[in-house]
Amino acid sequence: MDSARALSIISRIEQERGNACTELMIDEIPLWNVVRTSLFSHLTGDFSSRYSNSKSIRMLSTMVSSLLNSKLPMENEILAISANTTRREFEGSEFDIYIDWIGKLTEHSYSIIEIPNVSVPNPRHNVFTKQRISGMNLLTKSLIKAKSYQKRADGILSKITNLLKGFLDSQGIEDFIASIRKVVPRYLALISLMEDMLDRLTPKLVLEVCSYNLSSRALTYAAKLRGIPVAEIQHGIINRFHAGYIYRHVVNRSDTPDELLVYGQAFKEVLTDESVLFKPESIHVVGNYYIESVKNQPTIPEVQVIKNDSKDKQVALITTQPIYEAKAYAEAVTSLGKKGYFVIIKPHPSELKEKYFAFQDRNVIVSTFSVFELLKIADIHLTISSTCALDALQYSVPSVVLRFEDHQKHLEALRGFSGVVFQERSVDEAIDFCSSGKLTLSDDKFMANGSADRLVSVLNSLLKDKSE
Repeated sequence: MDSARALSIISRIEQERGNACTELMIDEIPLWNVVRTSLFSHLTGDFSSRYSNSKSIRMLSTMVSSLLNSKLPMENEILAISANTTRREFEGSEFDIYIDWIGKLTEHSYSIIEIPNVSVPNPRHNVFTKQRISGMNLLTKSLIKAKSYQKRADGILSKITNLLKGFLDSQGIEDFIASIRKVVPRYLALISLMEDMLDRLTPKLVLEVCSYNLSSRALTYAAKLRGIPVAEIQHGIINRFHAGYIYRHVVNRSDTPDELLVYGQAFKEVLTDESVLFKPESIHVVGNYYIESVKNQPTIPEVQVIKNDSKDKQVALITTQPIYEAKAYAEAVTSLGKKGYFVIIKPHPSELKEKYFAFQDRNVIVSTFSVFELLKIADIHLTISSTCALDALQYSVPSVVLRFEDHQKHLEALRGFSGVVFQERSVDEAIDFCSSGKLTLSDDKFMANGSADRLVSVLNSLLKDKSE
């Protein structure tokens, strides 16, 4: 099912059965927004629903004792959390890209916690250890055991079933119930974890990356119960079919952020035009400090070596996503090769580079260097749904958005901007158009400049409002 239809079904449920959505709760903990996000993924066959959750509950282990026994400072003005981690390595992780500016630009006391996403394939293979990165406290333990919450979760399934009757057929409801049954106990366990954490850290402000992630939603709920404001930092493309942000009818706000910090005016316009979740004055255009800083630094020697190895050929950079098989990029690699490009395949940080080794030859390499470094030597960028298409614009590198199932819609906010070419027919045609030299690459509506001053101003304002 495409995203537009899935979002339409969800909106109809909220419009016609709003009270039932509001009343869907366990121990006064509202569940509709968790169900809503899971239902969207289930209907679209998108991202998290493609990952196997069958072992998740067995793999969850306690994090509370680690938090209680760790040496996090007792006084924290800011608690920042990244709970969407699927990284095998920390280079280019959400710390660097979205949160590291706190320590660099401000003198506010803060702690940063990263919690691994246990809903991804083989989470044990990811690199999660207690470390210190850039002077920040990093706790990367696994989550609370959820098994004890399963019985209470099962008690709510009949209400979810009734809520969906008339909107999905019986098989569709049965399949979704099997999926959501594993999600609800994890959410209840995460709320318990976040309550323990906030009782110890007592921050004045919570910053999140990916607020609709299960862990972040639990943190938001626990924080707002305690009167702690929550702000989210944009982590990807916000489009008009994004169920995490696009609400036609809001039935509950107790687990959604108070404020949203976005990259550019274009994303604020999407939110104000398409959603009632945020008021315009709660959406702040701040840019992206990490990209703005890195793109103006000299190319690192290791990446310059790759440029030298290209022997003056045009360089094409392909960025991937773990939900797609390597063959999804085969046509693009073949087309680029015929056109004489030197091709760099940059795997998503959660992927093993070996996945793409079959493509390698003297003009195709697989590199795990940061995409923000590789963009410095790229002449063209290709992807299916990676937000690197947005990043590429900041480096004046044009992008081809490859056609694959329904996933072009993840980047549809960029449609119409002449720095991005959507594949409509052949890959060859899209590449030729993208490399024609007729594209306009200067436009700050997707990424505002002056991010350092913007971020500090918004952060100080939010903390001032709290102190008053």
